[in-house]
Amino acid sequence: MNISGILEFLRRLSQNNNREWFNEHKALYTESREYHFQLIEKLIMLLADFDPELRHLKPQECIFRIHRDLRFSQDKTPYKNHLGAFMTLGGKNNDRAGYYLHLQPDNCFITGGIWMPAAPQLKILRHSIIENLDEFEDIIHAQSFRENFGTMDGRRLMTAPKGFPIDFPGMDYLKYKDYTATHKLNSEETERSDFCEYIAGIFQQLYPLNRFLNYALDEHQENKQLYNQ
Repeated sequence: MNISGILEFLRRLSQNNNREWFNEHKALYTESREYHFQLIEKLIMLLADFDPELRHLKPQECIFRIHRDLRFSQDKTPYKNHLGAFMTLGGKNNDRAGYYLHLQPDNCFITGGIWMPAAPQLKILRHSIIENLDEFEDIIHAQSFRENFGTMDGRRLMTAPKGFPIDFPGMDYLKYKDYTATHKLNSEETERSDFCEYIAGIFQQLYPLNRFLNYALDEHQENKQLYNQ
């Protein structure tokens, strides 16, 4: 199987999103899942070449289940219409910056950074930008970053966040509620024979942003531990 095979399975699933169809085509799902696992395993290895935090990460720690959580949803279709994996230290449930691959018919993309950080984390990240504005701007204005991701695309506040100086020259950066950047993948990209190597090369341009965000969180945690000793 290849990426096209995964997308074809997901396209058929989206048109037949019920347990009966899924069970009848369980072999096709199993084949797609196994290829996806191998894909993420190879991708982790490539990412670890420039982000050593991922060196001991396992694919099963990163891949999201295809089954939907229906407990609080009005939409009772049982399966997701995409496959996703988030690669960061500690796996998909960690709250660090990382790398996400999304495979969905007509909507494949890679993204990274930190999405929906908790309020304490968001405050830490904003303070880090205040203290290191030049470094942050160098990262997001770098030619390689802009060529692959354009600009950051997270949700934003309309006004300055409370408790921060409104005259700060980088106020636009403090308005973000997510610190993420996305590269949409077209069919030509997803059909590349070197797909993993190709997207790993794009992810590498995101590494400086992830490193900046994770350093801020790690430094805060280390200072907190020193203070509590």
